[in-house]
Amino acid sequence: MDQLHTFRLKMVYFLLFSGMATMVPWFQLLYESHGLDGSRMGLLLAMPSAALILAAPVWSSLADFTHQHRLILISLIFGSILFIFGLLRASTFNFMLPLVIGYSVCFAPLMPFIDNLSLHNLGDKSNEVGKLRLWGSIGWVTMTFPAGFLIDRSGLFPLFITGLFFYLLLGLVLLGQPSWPKSIGRDFWKGARGMLRNSNLARLLFFVFLHGMGLNMLFAFYILHLKSLGFGSNVMASVIVMAALSEIPVMLFSGLLLKQWGANRLMLCAFAFLAIRAFGFAVCAEVWSIILIQLLHGPTFGMMWVGSIARGHEISPGGMGGTGQSLVSGFNYGLGWGIGALIAGLLYDLIGTTRSYFWTGIMITLLIPIMMLLGFHRREGEPSGKRIESLPSQHMKF
Repeated sequence: MDQLHTFRLKMVYFLLFSGMATMVPWFQLLYESHGLDGSRMGLLLAMPSAALILAAPVWSSLADFTHQHRLILISLIFGSILFIFGLLRASTFNFMLPLVIGYSVCFAPLMPFIDNLSLHNLGDKSNEVGKLRLWGSIGWVTMTFPAGFLIDRSGLFPLFITGLFFYLLLGLVLLGQPSWPKSIGRDFWKGARGMLRNSNLARLLFFVFLHGMGLNMLFAFYILHLKSLGFGSNVMASVIVMAALSEIPVMLFSGLLLKQWGANRLMLCAFAFLAIRAFGFAVCAEVWSIILIQLLHGPTFGMMWVGSIARGHEISPGGMGGTGQSLVSGFNYGLGWGIGALIAGLLYDLIGTTRSYFWTGIMITLLIPIMMLLGFHRREGEPSGKRIESLPSQHMKF
């Protein structure tokens, strides 16, 4: 892969996450500004996650079957732009709900599409995908502070318009992308049956589901939690920036981490750090302690992303990488995040954020031994404990 090609993929991640940084964390404030209660906010916040488990595999499977990855991905980006713009003009829950559903159906597959595109272009160097994803973290960091400034000076509308501009640029960059994943064609259904029978894939999906549920039980109302502690948008932006900065070393050294530990152990470490972070959210009320606990975002989110992407890539049959990545993302950031958001919304109304974070930490801690019983403390492919030098670079065939 030449330098220009590599630069284009870095810009794809940069633009995607720059747009997300100016919109995704602030949907909570947008919904609250319309007077919605915790349950209705939880429902709207769960929509993108629900779409990820339902819509993303459908779009990705369609792309793998038809070899229309470019057309489908760019259409989904422009669909996201239209639905979000409509959402900015809506003022009631009944109008907002169908627009959020439409946006969610279009937005949900973007990340697995782009991850699969990157893995395809990296070829045998697929364990270096974190170095491309690193530019997503840079984009998130770059735009979060300006986002807080814009909210204070101009409100939410200009902020979201800025995010839509980044999505527009993302679509234009992808128009010039020369190399796209290959189609499996008529062998799609054979590959799909093989994936359904794969116990390794089932265990992976169960693990990422639990992690996604726990993670969004922390994230879903965190901005409102900070607001309840008396912090303004500048502190909120600082907290988000620190979380994104903590991803950078994990992404930068992702290849080394995979080689030394393996994907399974990385994911188990992410689960353990998630429990620590939940208890930290429950007790931290000062700015310095909140920022300190946010530094655990890197191992909490980053290790899970690196491990699950690598493991999903390994066990997906050739030509079905998009489907495999959509399933992993769907069960993690889709089904897991969606259920996490619904639970968080109920707990927000019943006991508030602080006590819900404590009980989330208890739940995650109790799940760690179950994950170890499923073998996630061992390197993948080596139940006897024998070390392997690196993850296989080719897809497993069925």
